[in-house]
Amino acid sequence: AWPKKKKVNAVGHTAKEKMRRASIVNSCNLFRTLVPGVKDTDKANVFRLSVDYMAFLRSQFTVEDLAALDQKFCEQVQIKQLSDQSASLSITPVEGGVVGSADGSS
Repeated sequence: AWPKKKKVNAVGHTAKEKMRRASIVNSCNLFRTLVPGVKDTDKANVFRLSVDYMAFLRSQFTVEDLAALDQKFCEQVQIKQLSDQSASLSITPVEGGVVGSADGSS
């Protein structure tokens, strides 16, 4: 018989999977609040109806207006991602409280 492999990363994987599932539930609940007429239905229908609603909304705008809205949305997503990344950086205080000064000296 083959020796069993150690499950080194099983705990990390389980935690990540729980976070992924929680994110899906949260997204589904957000769609329930944002899409009119979608309250008490299963997740698959919530996502399908959300796509239908977005397609309906897109059909209400001109191509030029959609391009401008798409660009604005992409910029907001990039700003949020940068903000999330900088918030996750850990900053360690340095003795004296100052790492460098505006004139370049330490």
